[in-house]
Amino acid sequence: MNESGGPIKALASFYSVEPANIIVLHDELDIGYAAIRTKVAGGDNGHNGLKSLTSSFGTAEYFRVRLGIGRPMGQQDPADFVLKQFSKEEKKTLDEFIDRGADCVEFLIEKGLDLTQSKFNSYSIIYPYSIVKLFEDYLKTELQKKLGTSANVKGVAPTPVAGIYEVQVGNEIVYTDATAKYLIQGNLLELASGKNLTEIRQSDLNRIRWADLLPSNALKDVRGNGSRQLAIFADPNCGYCKRLEKALQPLDNITIYTYLIPILSPDSTQKSKQIWCATDPLKAWHDWMINGISPTGKADCTTPIEKNQALAKTYSITGTPTLFFTDGSRIPGAAQVSDIEKKLASLK
Repeated sequence: MNESGGPIKALASFYSVEPANIIVLHDELDIGYAAIRTKVAGGDNGHNGLKSLTSSFGTAEYFRVRLGIGRPMGQQDPADFVLKQFSKEEKKTLDEFIDRGADCVEFLIEKGLDLTQSKFNSYSIIYPYSIVKLFEDYLKTELQKKLGTSANVKGVAPTPVAGIYEVQVGNEIVYTDATAKYLIQGNLLELASGKNLTEIRQSDLNRIRWADLLPSNALKDVRGNGSRQLAIFADPNCGYCKRLEKALQPLDNITIYTYLIPILSPDSTQKSKQIWCATDPLKAWHDWMINGISPTGKADCTTPIEKNQALAKTYSITGTPTLFFTDGSRIPGAAQVSDIEKKLASLK
């Protein structure tokens, strides 16, 4: 562990992972046993493993999940203390401590540092993880009862504001108090940084897994070297989709995947099938969307339309056009080309 920097640097280089995307779990003498603290960057505080990592990466800008073991009593050498067995009392809560550490890492990946610190840094032996989790489940159950079956309460999590909890209803974010008596709608703003915490969380919830988008189910338009990638869910009778299609024509060095999801009318389904079944589906799409030439061919071939509609339902795509980028982020509606270009540039 003291020389872990070299092997981890080699592994990160092999998989092209930047230090800013690495989470390091390590023991921490300066916080009590079973406590967890999370942070990004900082010094090594005498921890040889961290010292090795920072030296190998040339930066300390990586995430740390600090697992408390406490300091030794009396004059015991800390180097000996960190290698000794856990006490009988410590072993009673060790499994829960390990589980909580694993949950902390998952939470950090999914929801970011601010919410992770709010959720996990407050845990202690007095208020163990199991009790806090039980309370969040209680809030979720109470809210589901009060909102009824028409609402899908997916989860409850703490916010940086004491006593206020984030509630995910469908793909939307609202808030509640510790009694589940009130429901609060609106944006949660962090004044010191200017961050819109609600907007950030909403963006995270709306992300997809790019790997779930199968290119074989889309119309593929490769321009120039095709290095940049964009996915669009579109209906052939969608006016905004037609406007977007025309606006995207000047883009170069890009691959555009268009997934047909007829949601506006039965005629949308017919046109989608005719376009997909055409001798040159991409040309048929452009003829209709850009030049107004209606597809006239047969609609009796095998199409991926039902699969696309199922995927759209999974990711709560209820309107067209909806755009996705390789980082999983989405833009609903006919976005400005300048905004699309800016987003594509940020992914290089």
